[in-house]
Amino acid sequence: MPEEVFEFLIAPLQEAVLRPFNVSSSSGSQSFLSTFNTITARTSPSISPISLFLVRYLGTSVLFFLGVFSMHFIDSHSHLILDRFNDDRDEVIQQAFSNNITHIVQSCDNLEEIKENLKLTKKYENIYSSVGIHPHEAKTWTNTSKEEIINYSKEEKVIAIGETGLDYYYNLSPKETQLFVFREQVKIAKEVNLPLIIHTRDAFDETFEILKDEVRAFHELPLRGVFHCFTGDLKAAMEAIEIGFYISFSGIVTFKNSLPIKEAAKEIPLEKILIETDSPFLAPIPHRGKRNEPRFVIHVAEEIARLKGISVEEVGKVTSENAKRLFGIV
Repeated sequence: MPEEVFEFLIAPLQEAVLRPFNVSSSSGSQSFLSTFNTITARTSPSISPISLFLVRYLGTSVLFFLGVFSMHFIDSHSHLILDRFNDDRDEVIQQAFSNNITHIVQSCDNLEEIKENLKLTKKYENIYSSVGIHPHEAKTWTNTSKEEIINYSKEEKVIAIGETGLDYYYNLSPKETQLFVFREQVKIAKEVNLPLIIHTRDAFDETFEILKDEVRAFHELPLRGVFHCFTGDLKAAMEAIEIGFYISFSGIVTFKNSLPIKEAAKEIPLEKILIETDSPFLAPIPHRGKRNEPRFVIHVAEEIARLKGISVEEVGKVTSENAKRLFGIV
């Protein structure tokens, strides 16, 4: 059988194996196919064309299934209770779990959202939630907010305080209010011994100042967490790591113009990285401009793998271990 005819026949069959998993165009699957086909091509002179055909087709099926089921990812930050998921929320969650997403961490922006988040955590074993007040919502802080956050933090599947921080880009709450509410939630995180989920934009200096102040003031209490949807540069990432925080990359790392973020993802240790979607926002390429979903976190993993020159499987494995370690989930 001429080689070009053989390739013409086998290529569509290999693609058919991959297509049901919606990963036929992923860099990981293409790398797998390239390697497997190269190996089998070297043996082709010694076996019949029919045997080679069967080896390539059946081998692709078996080995790819093994590869697919060895890949696991955790979406460490999502907002699935927002209105954009009202029509198909359960379907989106099931699709995520069917596409190698093992856990989803629901972020909380205010004390109304936590009630809906907790409903999801009770419905789905592998969905967890944080509790806190976003800097945009800092103006909603009242004299009972601290007590409410502490009470909600005792829920079994509440695994972090946040998201909290400073956002000087939009300034939807007054700066002084943001500073006060952020500092209060840092103190709560230490009091209840939970990690922080940090949102910071155009405010890295002030964010680091508050975190370092609290570390110095109560050095005997642990302070840990993650800078979610990281938008800083390598210097900011290293400073966050130095005070005990992880860096979480979102779909932004796949954007062509996000060069400082790509540099940070390339240079910082994989052991300090989480991955997230921030669904429904910031869908990664090739879904940019569409509603984001937890299953798209694989594209974040692929970009980090490309930048570091490692496999997607390794990115999934290590970032999942990091998320489990930080949030105490199993």
